[in-house]
Amino acid sequence: MQEVVGIEIWAEGDQRAEAERKRQLGHVDSAPGAGTGPNGSAPGAGPEGTDPILAEIRARIERVKKYPELASRMGITGKVLIRFSINQQGQPADLSIGESSGSELLDQAALSTIKQAAPYPAYSEKLLIWINYHPVL
Repeated sequence: MQEVVGIEIWAEGDQRAEAERKRQLGHVDSAPGAGTGPNGSAPGAGPEGTDPILAEIRARIERVKKYPELASRMGITGKVLIRFSINQQGQPADLSIGESSGSELLDQAALSTIKQAAPYPAYSEKLLIWINYHPVL
C-alpha cells in the first residue's frame, strides 16, 4: 500500500478557500474556481493555483509531509484543515486546527508537518491548508 498525502493551500480571505472548505466537508458538490479542478484558476496553490509564494510554501510542506506509520497500519484516513500565519522569522504563528480529521494522530501529524517545513517565505495573510491523508491501493 502506498500512502498519499495531498496538500491544498489558500489565503484565508480568499472566497475559493471557503468554497473548498465546504466541498472538503461534503457541504457542496464542487468548488468552482477553488484551484482544484480543471476550471480552477485560483491564485492558491492547489493543483491549478498560480500564486508563486503559495506554491513555494506548498513545496516546502510537500518536502516534509509524511503519512504517520501507525495511522497507515491502522487504516486511519482523514483530512485536516490547518490555519496559520507566518511571522517575520518565517516560522508558523497562530497555528491551529480549523477542521479536525477526527484522528488526533493525523491532526498532530499535520501540525508537526507545518512546523517542520519552516522557514517559509514572507506572506502577510493567514493561510488555510488542507492536508489529506489517504492510502492508494
